Amino acid sequence: MFRQLLQAYYTVTYLTDVSFVYSNGYTASRKTATLSSLHSLLRRVLVDPDTVKEVTNAIYQNVCNTPTTG
Repeated sequence: MFRQLLQAYYTVTYLTDVSFVYSNGYTASRKTATLSSLHSLLRRVLVDPDTVKEVTNAIYQNVCNTPTTG
């Protein structure tokens, strides 16, 4: 009897927590946010709503683009 053993190995990469810190150089201006509150942080820091959307989308693309191997 001949039995062939096929094995596959998978690597799973995931993020458990993403935090953002904003500062203009002074410790009093330091603001932190999680991924879920990123939009409100950017609204407080940036003036233009279109820029807020653009920066939010760029950050989401970078965070969600986790490379996989297989």
